Amino acid sequence: MKPDAQEFAHRFPALARELGSTGCETLLSALTPRSLAAREVLIAEGTASSTIYLLREGSLAVTLASGGADLEVGRLDAGVIVGETSFVDGGPASATVAAIGDCRLLALPMSALEELRRQHPRVATGLLRALCHTLTGRLRSATDRLETLRGEAPAAGAAHTGGFVDALRALFGLARG
Repeated sequence: MKPDAQEFAHRFPALARELGSTGCETLLSALTPRSLAAREVLIAEGTASSTIYLLREGSLAVTLASGGADLEVGRLDAGVIVGETSFVDGGPASATVAAIGDCRLLALPMSALEELRRQHPRVATGLLRALCHTLTGRLRSATDRLETLRGEAPAAGAAHTGGFVDALRALFGLARG
């Protein structure tokens, strides 16, 4: 069963702000409910996915294969978008995402996004803007982790102007310009 627009806005406030109430209702009509049992895999590392998921209830574990074992690198709680990287670029998933306990999600396949783009371009644009915010938030978080690993304390509340670039420079052995 799908949530109503009010519950949707409560669970996904950033997305709801992008869409407005009418846009939320339009997006809801394109979403398909999905349930996961505990330990059920939603996305497998190395496989491509053309679907994004909105985690409505429950928690998901994010793991990477490492030396024959799974290394948990994060947890996602209700209210997040999942599977956005592979959805956007069509490449393989960078991690496995599995339910910790029972979960309820809302799925949007690429074909549904394409239909939204044709029929409701403002809704599709709002969703893509929300995906960009999700991706940049995760990129900033990864940048902060890289800086921490390099022995630099990420500046709390500071603008993230050079962290990612500095990380890339370090990765490729380039001097600061």
